[in-house]
Amino acid sequence: QLNPEVIANTAVRLAQLAMGERRDDSVVHHADQALALEPNHVLAHYLSGIALTRLGRFAEAYAHLTAVKSSGKAGASTAADLDALIAYCASNKG
Repeated sequence: QLNPEVIANTAVRLAQLAMGERRDDSVVHHADQALALEPNHVLAHYLSGIALTRLGRFAEAYAHLTAVKSSGKAGASTAADLDALIAYCASNKG
């Protein structure tokens, strides 16, 4: 029996591969699988937030991206981009 962390990390890796191919629905699917097992998985939230933004699902994207920000685990290099994405989603989520 694989432990949930291994399964979650595998799902995140699949989400990353899908992201590289711009298969945003698949990114969200795999990230959701990871988050079901590891609700605080920062990379899963980040990938889902990006994909949902590209899909125009701004309210959902906003929730994932703010989870990344509140985790305090976003690197300095991504913090400005993250803030910009959060603002973009906030202004478009209706």
